Amino acid sequence: MIGVNRDALGQDLTGKKPDPKDVRSTVRWFLLQHRAAWPNLIGAGAESAAKTYAVNEVPANFLVGRDGTIVQVELNGSALTSAVEHLVLSP
Repeated sequence: MIGVNRDALGQDLTGKKPDPKDVRSTVRWFLLQHRAAWPNLIGAGAESAAKTYAVNEVPANFLVGRDGTIVQVELNGSALTSAVEHLVLSP
């Protein structure tokens, strides 16, 4: 699992872009508070990942296979569990 945070790419209601330092600090606090145990991308890495997988709106989730291709889109609950089990157990 990889988190991709695109907040630094957005703007507020006045059209002003947020300060990247403030965004990093806020994202870090959120991840610590919620004990996110997976890598999270922000800034240029997040922008690159979003472009690679054509993410146009958030939230979005993709199940990516070992070869980097998208296997499923927008799965949750038992459907996600089943798809992950299938991928892990497949040769």
